[in-house]
Amino acid sequence: MTNQQQNETVSNANQSEIDMLARQSEHSESIQAQGFQDSPTPTSNLHKKKVRVQVSAGNSNQQFKLVEKVLSKNGFYYSSADELITIGSDKKISISNSIALQVNDLSRLIEFVQVVPDKKGGFEDKIINPPRLIADALVGLNDRSSSPIPRINAVVDHHLFDVNGNLLKSGYNKDSGIYVSSDHTPVIPNKPTKDDAIKALEKIKKIIRTIYFDVPEDHAAGLCAILTASIRPVLETAPLIVISSPSKGASKGLFGKISSRFAENKPQKVAILAGNEDEIQKDLVSRLRKVEPVMFYDEVTNKEIDSPALRSLATSPEMSCRMLGSNTLVELSTRTYVVILGIGVSVKADMTRRVLAIHMDPHCEFPEAKHFDYEPLKDVEKNRDELIDAVLTIQRAYLQSGDHDNFKGTLPAIGSFEDWNKMCRLPIAWLTGIDPATRMLDNLKDDPERNTCDRIFKMWSAAFGDKQTTTKQVIEKANKDPDGDFFDFLKPVATNFKSGKLDTTVFGKWLGRFNGKRVNGLILTKGSKIHGDRTWRVIPIADNETLPPPETEEAE
Repeated sequence: MTNQQQNETVSNANQSEIDMLARQSEHSESIQAQGFQDSPTPTSNLHKKKVRVQVSAGNSNQQFKLVEKVLSKNGFYYSSADELITIGSDKKISISNSIALQVNDLSRLIEFVQVVPDKKGGFEDKIINPPRLIADALVGLNDRSSSPIPRINAVVDHHLFDVNGNLLKSGYNKDSGIYVSSDHTPVIPNKPTKDDAIKALEKIKKIIRTIYFDVPEDHAAGLCAILTASIRPVLETAPLIVISSPSKGASKGLFGKISSRFAENKPQKVAILAGNEDEIQKDLVSRLRKVEPVMFYDEVTNKEIDSPALRSLATSPEMSCRMLGSNTLVELSTRTYVVILGIGVSVKADMTRRVLAIHMDPHCEFPEAKHFDYEPLKDVEKNRDELIDAVLTIQRAYLQSGDHDNFKGTLPAIGSFEDWNKMCRLPIAWLTGIDPATRMLDNLKDDPERNTCDRIFKMWSAAFGDKQTTTKQVIEKANKDPDGDFFDFLKPVATNFKSGKLDTTVFGKWLGRFNGKRVNGLILTKGSKIHGDRTWRVIPIADNETLPPPETEEAE
């Protein structure tokens, strides 16, 4: 071998050469023995022969890319937003640090060598320790969007269907980014009937028979919450579960623990929901980075919840956040089961449509005095595989049923949660005849902001029709009758608190918040400007009807 050949190292290779070397590594006998596959499963066996990487100064970026490719085929390493994570033999996620990566893993998987002069005047390969620079870069990389290391969206300890009814296999599922760590083989019929699904549902009903659901609609919502917990990782969006009661001892906590066991079969740590938005967001980001399957919040008392971060958790597949000490935005998967418990807890504004509400009420003064010999948590822990099989049977039976397509049109649509409707809400409604989302829909109708818009839109339409109208004209009409309904309806949304009078600027800001809002066949929309003043219109509109084009600007 010539001196030039000996000096051709990975560090001065171009990208095509690195790709070729990575492909050669994938197909070598030693790599195959370690199980380098597209969807690898971790194994404790080590390579009989390590992958060799030659190191020289000047091209550490190319060396880094090659090491990334080696790790991506190993089956131990995954990425989550800005983190390099590993899944241990106990199926727990740990976040890699550069020292552990350097000492324990890189030295096991890769033989790093440098070309050095030998005693004969030639060159030889000298084995060196894994470069700390590469280990630091692997752990500290902020943007992993182009990394070959597989991305993890969720780690689950049970089998589940994807939204098309396909059973996810054990190990890493590339399409969904879900790692299934269950050794259980599901026992479910290939073509379950509705009777099979009813029997499966009875198994789930048994474990919640001591829960104090207020009305049958709450019981159906509880069943739906259990299905949600079991399948949350495959749902891009799903409502949060909010459980309220008028007093203590109403079994909220017990149901929260039972339903959480369908997401992960271990006791969940209970947290207190922070009181301000910054603290809520910090807590969510911290837990999403750890890919936690459950977020369990308790002790929320007499509080109306309205958090932009919680809203995003329900209706966005990913949450954008800026990491501490960095200007880089990362995307965190939101596929976690969220349950919030409290006395007198409720939601408001835009949270209403993002929450599956469940109300508990023991209908007695001292529910703590009641005694039950049955211990549902022990039953769930002991028979969890059978209960997960029951969930799978219910979902498969519904998806394969002949009336699946017809049934989904019998209930009101709920936007943002199409897959949740199909996999959780509709199967329970199909089997019980009760819509689990009844309270959600009722809360939408009873939403104070919606009701305020409804009153003002109706009064506006009656007074001005669909003509372009300025805020000044609306307030002038209201001021003509200070004891009238129109004045009373405008007071909460148009009053300047310093002057105590109706104010065009305050009212204009309120109208801007609800531009495009539809309520009971009316829609608020901007009109043209008249002599510089913005006009507004309230127009009759039917469901699914598009907004008419705005009128051209006109003089007064």
